[in-house]
Amino acid sequence: MNISIAIIALGVLVLFSHVFNALFEKTKIPNVLLLMLIGLIVGPIAGLVKPEDLGVAGSIFTTVTLVCVLFASGTNLNFDALKKSIGSAILLTIFNFIVMLGACALIGHFLLRLDWPHSFYIGAVLGGTSSAVVIPMLCQLKPGEKAGTVLLLESTISDVICLAVALAFYSGIQTGEMDLAQAAKELGISITIALAIGLLSGATWLIILKKFLTQMENSHFTSFALAFILYGLCDLIGVNGGIAVLSYGIALGNTDRIRRLRLRFRLSEEMCGLNKNERDFFSEIVFVLQTYFFVYIGISIQLGNIWGVLAGAVIVAICYGGRYVSSFMVRGKEITPRDRRLITTLGPKGLIAAVLATLPLQIATSEEMIRQGTAVRNTAYAVVFLSILISSLMVIIGESRKAKSPEVEDAKTPQGDDCQSDK
Repeated sequence: MNISIAIIALGVLVLFSHVFNALFEKTKIPNVLLLMLIGLIVGPIAGLVKPEDLGVAGSIFTTVTLVCVLFASGTNLNFDALKKSIGSAILLTIFNFIVMLGACALIGHFLLRLDWPHSFYIGAVLGGTSSAVVIPMLCQLKPGEKAGTVLLLESTISDVICLAVALAFYSGIQTGEMDLAQAAKELGISITIALAIGLLSGATWLIILKKFLTQMENSHFTSFALAFILYGLCDLIGVNGGIAVLSYGIALGNTDRIRRLRLRFRLSEEMCGLNKNERDFFSEIVFVLQTYFFVYIGISIQLGNIWGVLAGAVIVAICYGGRYVSSFMVRGKEITPRDRRLITTLGPKGLIAAVLATLPLQIATSEEMIRQGTAVRNTAYAVVFLSILISSLMVIIGESRKAKSPEVEDAKTPQGDDCQSDK
């Protein structure tokens, strides 16, 4: 593609994304769906752009987007909401993961004729929700505070669980042996260390801001920059960077609570925490990256043969059936009928699932392994596409009903008032 045309296209996409956000209040169509459809048109349908055209830049871009989304979301989470929601989030995550793991294993083995390691692998890959897809949808939909926090935490925690369990089954595909107990142990250690690193880094960074912020010009990006450093360092030492970045953002967004902990330093109200200009800046960066991210998802989706699409449709149906059941596990008087409906609705898979789904094919050494790896990849791609499509359609239907008979509720979300959908 001509460079000038590519630059024009990048600008047009951002303009379209703003228009899509403005139209959401009237059409109830999430910009996630519209941007992904643009990616599908220029990618798999028209063939103008292919994922391999971006090379390694594509993988770097998806990671950068994930870091930015998690950090910005963490800064808008408060400890009180976290305390009320963490138990429900863990219960919801584990229940939905187990349902998907079992259902996908059975479908993979009996419908797609995969062996058990490949069957359980696809279940682990598709067992969670995508934080990079769920969080922008939360920003537009504005559920109640507890429901929004539960959904945000579920998407973040499930990313970690999917990675750990999927890699354990991946090892089983390679060697024929699986050690799930060891995988569970490593998962617990990784999350604990990541939380400690993120919170301590946030507290330390507040001290640095207190002492040096007045000497730094154009410093809005410095807090963001540390999020990238944290993610990279955690990845290098084998600790989950996503959890570290989220907890780092939570620390920066809860300056008052940190002050109450009576740490051995005094924090100035003017010098610590994040001001409105910084939050607006973070919001703009995340908005632009998310715009390109969803188009990239559309470009990356590859719909295979009819059996992969059929299996994907069955898996998606089971996913949302399970989410309907699990939505009743989130209790509290602040959970409205709309909140419960959104907990059921927001179960889309994302690019992490799509990337993991390609791994078995990369190590295939026989014709049978190539067949199974291809089936895993095609089915996962179908589930990613269909889950985002179904989530969006369910949002359109649900929000249209809400507009006809509005509920009385306080729509306060963990993303705060900085969502681009408000603009």
